[in-house]
Amino acid sequence: FQSVVICVDNEDQMQLYTRIFTIYFPRDNIDLKYSQKYMPAYTGNISGGTVVKLRRQNIELSPLVNQTNNNNHNNRQMQ
Repeated sequence: FQSVVICVDNEDQMQLYTRIFTIYFPRDNIDLKYSQKYMPAYTGNISGGTVVKLRRQNIELSPLVNQTNNNNHNNRQMQ
């Protein structure tokens, strides 16, 4: 993107968005230094989503894939 248009109701909201966007989308070295100071330690996974370990589920795509992986793992242990 070369530009983004943000529509807000008032000046207070615009100031808030400006601060947030400066952190996540620094435009120059001054913004970059500001960003490094105020960027949260955890910003999510590679897609930006929050990962909650308790909610994490292991989904098997196919029992055959898991069987193949287990057989390969067992064969390596025997060697």
